[in-house]
Amino acid sequence: MRFALLCVAAVFALSGAVRLKLVNATGGWDIHEVYVVPAASEEWGEDLLDGSVMAQGGSFSLELAPGLYSLKAVDEDGDDYVRSPVVVTSDLVWSITLDDLEGYSGGGGGGG
Repeated sequence: MRFALLCVAAVFALSGAVRLKLVNATGGWDIHEVYVVPAASEEWGEDLLDGSVMAQGGSFSLELAPGLYSLKAVDEDGDDYVRSPVVVTSDLVWSITLDDLEGYSGGGGGGG
C-alpha cells in the first residue's frame, strides 16, 4: 500500500508528458501489436501499432502522462509479452525480451 501511495504522489508531483520507447529485443520475433493502458484498466484497448510491424531491433515510441501503466506486446505467433504494473515518471525504454513472454521460464537478465 505504501508503494502505491508513493507512486501516486510521484505522478502528481510531475507535470508534462514522458516518452515511452519499446524496443524489440525478442531474438527474431516480429512484434505485431502494442498496448499501453492505465494499470487499473480491465481492457487492453486499441493496438497502437495499427497494422505496422516492429521487426527485431526496431522500436516504437509514444508520449504519455506520467502514471502507472500495463504494457503488452504481441508477436507474430500471438505470444504475449507483458509488463505490469510499470511506474512511468520519466522517459523509459522497455526492451521486450523473452523474459517478458507470459509463461516463459528461461534464465538470464530481464529486459529493461
